[in-house]
Amino acid sequence: MADSLATLKARIASELNRADLTTQIASAVTSAIAFYRSYRFEFNELIFAFNTVAGQQTATAPANPGEIDSIRLTTGASIYVLEPINFAEMQELTNSTTETGRPTRWSWYTQTLYLHPVPDAIYSMAMSCVHRQAAPANDAD
Repeated sequence: MADSLATLKARIASELNRADLTTQIASAVTSAIAFYRSYRFEFNELIFAFNTVAGQQTATAPANPGEIDSIRLTTGASIYVLEPINFAEMQELTNSTTETGRPTRWSWYTQTLYLHPVPDAIYSMAMSCVHRQAAPANDAD
C-alpha cells in the first residue's frame, strides 16, 4: 500500500510505463478518492468518542461521517444503544416538550447530531461510523 500520495502517483506512472501523465494521474487519484470515500473499508471505519453537554441538544461529532452504524452512551457500568430516528420525528419531539434526561434517541441532520431527550448531564458517547476522508492535501500526505 502506498504510504503517501507521491508514492501512489509514482507507482501508477511506473505501472503504466508513462512519465508524461502526471496531471492526469493526479486527477484520476483525486476522482477515485472522491468516488470511494463513502464506501466502507476497514481503514475508514471509526469509533469517535465524545461527551454531551448538559442542557444542549446538539453534540460534537466527527466531521464528514458517512453511514452511522450506532451511537452508544455509557454511564457508570451501563452501556445504552441510542435509537436512530429521522429529523422530522426529532423536531416533533423537541417542539412538544423540553424534556431532559439520559438521551435515548438520535438524529443526524445538516452535519449536526441531535439528541433526545436533551442531556441533563455530561454523558460519555461513542459513534461508530464510516469516516468520509478527504483527499490528501499534498504529495507528502
